Parts: sequence; C-alpha cells; structure tokens
Amino acid sequence: MGCFADDPAEYFRSRSSVPHHLSREEQESLQLEALQKRFGALRDAIPPLKALADAARLDEIRRIDEIAPLLFPHSFYKSFPQHLIHQGRFDALGAWLGRLTTHDISALAGRRFGSIDGWMDAIDGETELEIMHSSGTTGALSLYPRGKGEAAAQLRLFRMLTAEWLDPVEVVDDRPDYAVIWPSYSGGRSAILKGAGVFREGVARDPSLFFSLIPAAMSSDWQIYVLEMDQARRRGDAPPVANDYVRLKMAEAEEFRSSEAERMSNLLDTIRRQLNGNRVVIAGGPANVHRVASEGIARGMTPGLAPGSIVRTFGGLKGFPQPENMEATIKRFAGVARIGEAYGMTEVSSPFNACADGNFHIPPWVIPLVLDPASGVPQPRQGNRRGRAAFVDLVPRSYWGGVVSADIVEMGWGRCGCGRTSPHVKPGIVRLPGRAGDEYRIGASTEKAIHSALYALTWDIEVPA
Repeated sequence: MGCFADDPAEYFRSRSSVPHHLSREEQESLQLEALQKRFGALRDAIPPLKALADAARLDEIRRIDEIAPLLFPHSFYKSFPQHLIHQGRFDALGAWLGRLTTHDISALAGRRFGSIDGWMDAIDGETELEIMHSSGTTGALSLYPRGKGEAAAQLRLFRMLTAEWLDPVEVVDDRPDYAVIWPSYSGGRSAILKGAGVFREGVARDPSLFFSLIPAAMSSDWQIYVLEMDQARRRGDAPPVANDYVRLKMAEAEEFRSSEAERMSNLLDTIRRQLNGNRVVIAGGPANVHRVASEGIARGMTPGLAPGSIVRTFGGLKGFPQPENMEATIKRFAGVARIGEAYGMTEVSSPFNACADGNFHIPPWVIPLVLDPASGVPQPRQGNRRGRAAFVDLVPRSYWGGVVSADIVEMGWGRCGCGRTSPHVKPGIVRLPGRAGDEYRIGASTEKAIHSALYALTWDIEVPA
C-alpha cells in the first residue's frame, strides 16, 4: 500500500496551498505512516542506517521523535577518501556509493573511465541512479545517489510548488506558463546546476523557452580542478597538474569567459524581442541575476520583464562580497516588488519557499527537527526553537532521507503570520564551520554508533590515516 509521500503532488492534486494548511494532527499522522514505511523498507538495505538502527536497538518507529539517532550527519556524503576522485579509482567510489542506495551499480565495476564526467555519465545512462555532487567550497566534495524515480517525483513537486511563488497562490494543473532565464551554465552535476534541468522541464512552458547564459554543461572535472587550485593557493603550494581532459575543459571555460559580453548581449536581446509580453522566471545565484539586471538597466530595460514575471535566487554568494544595491537593482530591472527566496540543501529533495513574512515553510513530506547544538538531543517540536537543523525527507525510496545539517536555525511550529500552519524556518540562518574531528559528532547518535555507521560505509575502502 502506498503513502502520501510516494507522490505528494498526486496526493494533494497539485494544490500547493493544501499541505501548508493541515492541522498538526493531520501532518503528523501522514508523516508517521510514511516514516514507518520508509524505515521498514530501508533499515537493513542501507548499511550505515542498519548500523545506527542496531546501535539504537530500533526495529520499528512508533513515534516521530525516535528518529533522532538514525539521522546521517551531512558529512557522511563526503566520507570517502577524496583522493579516489583525483586518482580515478571509480571502482572504490562505486562501492562506497552503492552502500547509500538500494540501486545496483555493480555493472560498472572493472571499467576504466578517463574522467569524472565519464564515470557519472555511465551512472546516469546505464543505471537507475542520477548522481549529483556538492559545490565543494569546503575543499571536499560530497556525492549523492538519487534514483530516477525520486528525480521524477521531485520534478512533479517542483512544478506544484511554483504556485507558492505567486500572490495569490495559483493551482498548477499542467505546467507553469513561463519562459525561463538561467544566467549560468545550462547544466552540470552540482546541486545548483542540476536545477537547470528542473527549471527547463518543470517551469518553462516549453523546453524551447529555457534560455541559459552558457549553452553547455559545466564539467565536474574542471570544477574540481578549480577548487584544488584554490586550495593549493591558500596553502601556498604549487598548483595541481591538469590532465589532457581537464586542459580541454579549461580551454572551453576560457572561451566562455572571453565571449561572455556577447552572450550577455544576446540574452538581453532575447528578453527584449522574443520574450516581450511573456511572463518570465529569472532564476539563479544572486550575483548572476544581478549581472543580468545591471546590464539590462544599462540598456534602458527598466523594467525589462513583462508584468507577472518572477525572480528566484538561491545558493548565496559563496563567500564573495555582495554587489552594491544588489536587491534594488534586481527589482528595478525585473519590475518586481519582492525577490523570491528558498532555503534548502542537496540532501533534501524539496526547497522551502519563503512566504511574504520571510519565513521558509516546510511541506509535510519533510519532517523537521531542531537539535541541541552541543548534545544533539532533539528539542520539543512546538513553539519557537533554536538549534541545529535536521530533516527527514520522506519522498526518497531508494536512499535514506534523514540528515543533520550544518545550519543553526530558529524553527517555528505555530501558525505563521501568512496563515500557513506548516513548520517554518525563520530568517537568520547561520552555517557552522566544520571543526576537525567534530564533523560526524553533530547529531543524537552516540560516537560509537557513528563509528559503526562509518565503518559500514567505508570498511574495505582505503581511508587516509
């Protein structure tokens, strides 16, 4: 028998407002049923989850709060030796990845790949997985296995949730009626660039109405090499040596950089001529959206977008300084009163959209918890609570959706000023820096349990001393 989290868009009939107006009792009844089903199916199928469950002596979930010691620290997803990527040891990486999913990728074992891109292409093309990775700004890359079924459900959810961008909220029965401006690469395997496909297939009225600044997917090999160069520069070391494939991707990136002014001009011409009168969603990192807005204003495009258009920003500035008057510039170009924001993370399949009051609302297919930052003990799920954010994503069927984040948040469980009853994260999210030796000791699990789970994940894979 299915549950609401198998396909929330179908369950709620594409009505985005309904899940955000359930009573506390309705929310938790749906959540507990789905949680019991997911845990029952995955408990013994995902080795690190089994290790945590064995340590906690849990064979079934009776109450939602019992889930706290079963949450993966976000660091689990980068627990493999990072040099395996650099050395192209994809068999070992595949063995590690296979312990986080119920999907079988053993058919790729024994094959040689000349690049990370090639290995990921084979996973995407020949297995039931779609792999993605983090931005790597911390110096270590995280890898995430996603089943194709989860990716399809996520697309349907994203399409439904576009209604939350509007005021008043609309019902999205088929596909949203927008063109999309995406001021970045048209694809890639980082979580943000994976979003390009979601906007192309889930937001644009037709895929032909998706317009990117760079008509190519970003190479993961090149992205990792740039990060390695930055790390070497910070340490005062010599830069890493690029192989032939990376040098080719470096040349492509340089070509894109040198032609950026021309491509920006063409993108603005498309907005002015081809999309005149069409509602547009312009989406991306705030710095990228600001560049389009600044260039558009310089051309006299104020506003440059048709009435009813929307701006969505996400991903933050990645440590770069905020451009002067960034928000005002974007609003002036787009002709909007508000820039839509969302809070999310790669480990969770749905973004949490901000309401008019600025609070990020969590739909019922994601269970939020707030943990004491020092002890990891879950705080009561009522009132306003501040601590480390943790979530259980109930949509995944092929991997475990429970994760402890690196974020300190204030979470509210009361009715929001916007009228929604769903739990919400308040503005002012703070990301804690990782501390050596502490990156796994951040949840409610004991140190011994975490050690057992890590061993189950990495036991026959070479790890650095």
